[in-house]
Amino acid sequence: MSLTGLKIAVVDDEEMIRTLIGEILEEEGASVELFEGGNSAFEYLKNNQVSWVISDINMPDGNGLELVKKIREMDRLNKPQILLLCGMADEILSPRELGIKKIFKKPDEVEEIIDYILENT
Repeated sequence: MSLTGLKIAVVDDEEMIRTLIGEILEEEGASVELFEGGNSAFEYLKNNQVSWVISDINMPDGNGLELVKKIREMDRLNKPQILLLCGMADEILSPRELGIKKIFKKPDEVEEIIDYILENT
């Protein structure tokens, strides 16, 4: 399987992480849009469809939890699936409480993110 045909937004204020995830997703066939913060990502999402959003939680320009809330409030039928990244995945709210699919620990679980998207698309 591949990610061909999927459009994925990657949101992280750390350029190295953002670029690494983006490159791996593109190698798997996805079309990728990269964003440095939640605010710029949401501006893009207001006018563009993506299948998945992979976002860091702690960012200065609109954090991942704010982005999740804004996406959930969008008046759109086909809202993207959301995966969150954080440095300490065990210490935050559960994905179900947040209304998202899963929380991954960064940067260790990049390959697991790909596998998860493949299994859930």
